[in-house]
Amino acid sequence: MKIVKVLFIALCLSMVVLVFGTTQAFAAIDTIRFGGISPGKNFKPSTLDVKVGDTILWMGFFGPADPFHQLQSVSVPSGANAFGPIITGQTFTYPVMVAGDYNYQCNNHCCSASKGMMQGSFTAAVAGVTDAPNATATLEKNFPNPFAGTTIIRYTLSRTSAVTLKIFDLNGKEVKTLVNNSQSAGSYEVTFDGSTLSSGTYIYQLQAGKAILTRQMVLIKQ
Repeated sequence: MKIVKVLFIALCLSMVVLVFGTTQAFAAIDTIRFGGISPGKNFKPSTLDVKVGDTILWMGFFGPADPFHQLQSVSVPSGANAFGPIITGQTFTYPVMVAGDYNYQCNNHCCSASKGMMQGSFTAAVAGVTDAPNATATLEKNFPNPFAGTTIIRYTLSRTSAVTLKIFDLNGKEVKTLVNNSQSAGSYEVTFDGSTLSSGTYIYQLQAGKAILTRQMVLIKQ
């Protein structure tokens, strides 16, 4: 159990480094499921059209015990980060920061008649990432991150807007609403208390008018 916990924390920290090295964008979270009885040895959906700034979320079982589905990129556009092999855990997130075609596979079930053809792909377009709504608000990295109890989320509004600030788990379930009202232009600071939640990666999403901005944070309880 200690080894699994260490691997989980390492995976969470690697995701934080990857996300924090990118630029902020209002975006969607696109979920790909695999394993289990359905969809089994398939990625569902196996093809996606996404936008630069979106986050791809794979949900299934990577390993290390059987049944395992080791995820790895086969090809990515020039300038994009390759990923994998992902060999442990049940979720993996990949922020899409470069336009182009991405191909990936399950190393355990590809690519032959005996193993199967467990492959997938997504195509990222640039449209929408630098549109005007993004100028309505900015969302900063929470601090501290990772955190053990509470963390501070800061954001700035350029104009009066209807604002919501929500926390989600990686299953897309809303955990908490921190803000839900109209706010004037200015800078804001909100404290999020995660002491009642389990350790893991969470998504915080700010919606201000038409702008939707998302970031990730990692809760590691002592």
